[in-house]
Amino acid sequence: MDLSTGAKLFISLLYSVFLIFLYLFTFFVIIRHWKTEKSSFFLMYILEGVMNICTYFMVFYSKKLNTVTCDTCPLAFIYRDMNIDFLKNFLTCMSYHMAYVQYLNTSLISTNRNTVLRYWQRGEPFWKKFALPIMMIAFLLPFIDTHRHFLLQTEITYNGENYEFAEPMPLEDCFKYLNPTMIFCSAYSVGMNIGSRMYLRKLTTHVRSKASTNFIVITLFTSIAQVLGCFLSIIRVAWPTGPIARLLAECLPF
Repeated sequence: MDLSTGAKLFISLLYSVFLIFLYLFTFFVIIRHWKTEKSSFFLMYILEGVMNICTYFMVFYSKKLNTVTCDTCPLAFIYRDMNIDFLKNFLTCMSYHMAYVQYLNTSLISTNRNTVLRYWQRGEPFWKKFALPIMMIAFLLPFIDTHRHFLLQTEITYNGENYEFAEPMPLEDCFKYLNPTMIFCSAYSVGMNIGSRMYLRKLTTHVRSKASTNFIVITLFTSIAQVLGCFLSIIRVAWPTGPIARLLAECLPF
């Protein structure tokens, strides 16, 4: 492992460990005060957070750790001895599947904030009752597209420097339906959050504080970050080979 590669891995691990700790800490705070601070937003936050943590570990194994693992490295066996075809296909499938889920979840949370803000008496009870089944549907729905990755066999190969997941499906086909979905969800989420923010400005200071201004700001920043991720994915499909493709492949897991 050269110095540059090691530095990238160290930076990635440093902020990732901090963010996972932050997730777990906020889970603890929410659960501890659940009886007094019960909110549909907190429920959706926990569900999305658990999915994001699981996604991180899957991506770390299949997109990050493998890039710094050589054939003589201590961890080489976790790639060299991986003989479970289903698991290899599963990791490929979920790398695209969870992209769908993350964008859909942000759209749902943006909708939650907007409807609860505008129609508190009806919106909050609705989301408390149906947030879990709706998010489970959002998790399962992308399998309509991502099941295709189980029909082709992913292989783990060694290129002389590190291990790679050789996906048989062309990159353009992988993003054929994913990119349009990300574009739509990104535009929708940003629009919903801007609408919520504009509506919030019309409320009195007292009501505004009860409307949880920070929730909307947090979701808006998440939406903007996803717009950037969507933009990178589109460029990656447009230029699937060359230096820019390698750079984007490194940036996307971040």
